[in-house]
Amino acid sequence: MRTRQRRIAAVIDNIDSRRESIGESICAVRFVEHSIPGFEPQVTIVDEQGNFVARTDFANESVKVIAEFDGAGKYYLDSTDPKIAFEHERQREYQLRNLGYTVFRIKWADLFAADVFLRIKAMMANPRSVQT
Repeated sequence: MRTRQRRIAAVIDNIDSRRESIGESICAVRFVEHSIPGFEPQVTIVDEQGNFVARTDFANESVKVIAEFDGAGKYYLDSTDPKIAFEHERQREYQLRNLGYTVFRIKWADLFAADVFLRIKAMMANPRSVQT
């Protein structure tokens, strides 16, 4: 198969309507570009008692790694006060970490640099070895 056809096939294989933003779609493409497997979009995480903790942008539950895309408007959606929304998000992340998940936060600038994706890939290869 020619290179162009392989690229088109990879894009088609990567289409998923569960992604909720352009940023999440670009994240998914970057996972493919960096050969980072196993991330599912919009994963619901529950605690040991089955209580809802979070719905994540991406999760690989087999290695307990979460990738969250932080769009600019995120802290205004839950509240008219961004400080309250930020604190809510911080508490949510604490709960995920207490359940053993490593959480990576991806900003717009990260989408176009390799650093965070290389750290995620390293974590996938050797869980618990990379600081987030």
